[in-house]
Amino acid sequence: MIADVLFTLGSVIMAFSPSVGVLMLGRLVLGFGIGAASQIVPLYLSEVAPVEIRGKLVAFNIVVVGFAQMLSALICYLLRPHWRWMLGAIGLVSTIQLIGMFFMPETPRWLGKSGHQEKQLAVMRQIYRPEHLDKAFEDLNKEVESLKEETKLSEWTRIKTLCSCYGRCLLIGCGILAFQ
Repeated sequence: MIADVLFTLGSVIMAFSPSVGVLMLGRLVLGFGIGAASQIVPLYLSEVAPVEIRGKLVAFNIVVVGFAQMLSALICYLLRPHWRWMLGAIGLVSTIQLIGMFFMPETPRWLGKSGHQEKQLAVMRQIYRPEHLDKAFEDLNKEVESLKEETKLSEWTRIKTLCSCYGRCLLIGCGILAFQ
């Protein structure tokens, strides 16, 4: 939700900017929104998705973001004489998305970890097919118990476990980011 607020605020600032400095301020606010969304959306998707399609759904999100950037560049090219319209359009889309955010449920993992079993089951009934609900609920409860146990460990123990289990993956991932 914070990302959508920043999108809307940044686009309004840019669309009505009287100077280059104010335009850059709006771009800065919008950039914070983009940064927040690029972290929050994949996390939310992975939290609500069933294990079987979790990776596919997050990958699909990345593909859609890339397609949207291409489409946005095309629209910007077509609207180039009317640059305020193009900046204001961002605000319209993000406002619609912000309104939709009020109807999104908390993730079942967070609800389970927080001890809200009834709400967890209600959310799972909304997002899972009935034939997969029992298995998903059982798997999710195992995962929540594992998360509760992990959070009892000290930070240093969790970091050592992460590096020993996923050290090579971390090295490759961080290396790719550094190279880019």
